[in-house]
Amino acid sequence: MRWPFTGRDAELQVLGDALTRRSTGGVVILGPAGVGKTRLTAEAAGLAHARGCAVEWVRASRAARSIPLGAFAALLPATERLPDGAELLARARRALAERATTEGLVICVDDGHLLDDASAALLHQVVAAGEAFALVSVRRGLPPPDALRALWKDELCLLLELAELDHAGFSSLLGAALGGAVDGRSATALWELTRGNALFLRELVRHGLERGRLTEDGGIWRWRGDVRAGTRLTELVDVRVRDAGSDERRLLELLAVGAPLERGLLEPHETPALETLERSELVQHHTDERRRFVDVAHPLHGEAVRLQLTPTRLEAIHTRLADTVDAHGARRGGDLLRVALWRLEADPVGHAALFQRAAEAALAVPDAVLAERLARAAVRAGAGFRAQLALGRALANAGRTSEAHALL
Repeated sequence: MRWPFTGRDAELQVLGDALTRRSTGGVVILGPAGVGKTRLTAEAAGLAHARGCAVEWVRASRAARSIPLGAFAALLPATERLPDGAELLARARRALAERATTEGLVICVDDGHLLDDASAALLHQVVAAGEAFALVSVRRGLPPPDALRALWKDELCLLLELAELDHAGFSSLLGAALGGAVDGRSATALWELTRGNALFLRELVRHGLERGRLTEDGGIWRWRGDVRAGTRLTELVDVRVRDAGSDERRLLELLAVGAPLERGLLEPHETPALETLERSELVQHHTDERRRFVDVAHPLHGEAVRLQLTPTRLEAIHTRLADTVDAHGARRGGDLLRVALWRLEADPVGHAALFQRAAEAALAVPDAVLAERLARAAVRAGAGFRAQLALGRALANAGRTSEAHALL
């Protein structure tokens, strides 16, 4: 069921004007979960594409946040060697610049609050230099990286605060989605429960349709029975997740932990489950040139799944992710760090050489916190002198000079 875009005409006009006039380096869309930040960004991206701009998507996630430039990995060329911090950012900027058309480059960032520090710094640099126009969604109440916050604090980007739909916008969206009028009692009950949250409304309508509670009678849609006023959005999302079959659930768990994942990393026998999840709008896929990626449809879907994972199941998922990327060569930018972190979560003492190499790679970025974590894991696993040296350098880079001096 493809939901219509309605109720956000004024906000889309703001984004369209900003794209046309280029009086700002971008727009940061700030709002609570489920109000339609991603959909509004996608509509604005369509405007940019129609005007001849190159449009690239960056989907930040918890999985990629622990890896420097992890959010931008799909847009950067593969490399056998991870360069140091300054060279890494310079190379990333060149790679992005090569994607621009004569009309410019628009970078759309979904869930910007989940960007790693290096990705946020890269985004800040290209916007400040006028090399790209940014459209960034940020969830209210969650702290964004400092470089991302600087986009609107330093007035490089316009800050657009997106609230829940008002009653008129809610009624318009509900009627357009169902393709007909909704009786007054049902519409009032749905409004009181969702309070204009577009995602909550979509999940509730889908739930009602699938369970036969929301039905059409004589051209009027009615909700049969009570709409539970105590239902929370995360609980409703959890109901949809629990309704998934066993194969679909296992694939959803894999994506909730490791996404975005390249489509080629999935097993052929998982294709039917993937198609089912796509039809249920629990997952989505996107393409970047010749690479196809799969992700959960909304962060709340991933959160609902992760909350139910047992430590044993989580360990198995991390192991599979690491084994799969290793089996495909682990040659893309960020693969070394991704595999090391997955191995660390699954088996913190069994991969000394890997943790040591990953710690040195994190030092090159530089990411002192990540380098310390990996170096300590390497030391515990018995990697020896090079791991201790990496730990000392990480401590020094973090400003913990007395600890670094004692160790070195």
